[in-house]
Amino acid sequence: MTYAFARIGAVVAMKVEDYYPAGKRWWVRLHEKGGKRHEMPAHHKLEAFIDGYLAAAGIRDNGKTPLFRSAVGKTGVLTNKPMNRIDAYRMVATIGLFERNANNFKGTRNTKAQKSWSSRAEPRGSEGFSSEPPPREGTQF
Repeated sequence: MTYAFARIGAVVAMKVEDYYPAGKRWWVRLHEKGGKRHEMPAHHKLEAFIDGYLAAAGIRDNGKTPLFRSAVGKTGVLTNKPMNRIDAYRMVATIGLFERNANNFKGTRNTKAQKSWSSRAEPRGSEGFSSEPPPREGTQF
């Protein structure tokens, strides 16, 4: 769900009915903290992934059941229980997308972008500017 920049907790709490068509596009509904709902159009790559997952799992018509389900050991057989957010984090961490932010997928793209930026030379016009933050008031040297 890196395309939605969603919290892991919101992703694993999704039901099959939270991925739905509206007009020509497919939409994703996230249930955020505090009971807030966040609805957004799905990225075309996210659509392809979820469509393939729903077809392979055979759960497209099970609206009230969890979208992302836990598996029985390493058998690959899916249960009717929702995936735990810790297990989802471990899955993403093993493929190398996560490095810093364990709570959400928001840091995924930013971390990779920061690595590519840090390898570049300083941009023009940065003379006289320090990369260090200014000292706090009351700090003694």
